Amino acid sequence: MLGSRPVLSSSGSVTPSFAFDEEIAACDLCGGRDFAILSSAANVRACVRCGYRFVSPRPSQAQIAASYSDPSFYSGWIDDDAGRQRMWSGRLDLLHRVGAGARVIDVGAGIGTFLAMGRDRYGWHGIVMVSI
Repeated sequence: MLGSRPVLSSSGSVTPSFAFDEEIAACDLCGGRDFAILSSAANVRACVRCGYRFVSPRPSQAQIAASYSDPSFYSGWIDDDAGRQRMWSGRLDLLHRVGAGARVIDVGAGIGTFLAMGRDRYGWHGIVMVSI
């Protein structure tokens, strides 16, 4: 179990810690209840029925929402932008190899930088969905 853990970024800022205490009983995608363990160290599971991968246990939605509502939540994220730009540039190169007409979904898009880079480089169109 991962437990509650703060995350230290390369800029030295600490992002909120989460208690990983929400056990997943059914797949969020297909409702399946049989899971394979892909990484016990990181608590990564895969649904046997559909292959969807997820973390279980995971932080509760209330914990995640509270973190996103914290005004300083993105401070470290913005400070670390150059490293992410390099990482995402490599991922864009990989996706470009798939070919024209491919569709991409970016779940948990943060502040939308990856999608913006795709728009600037390849003319992607997309939306960021937020429920309030």
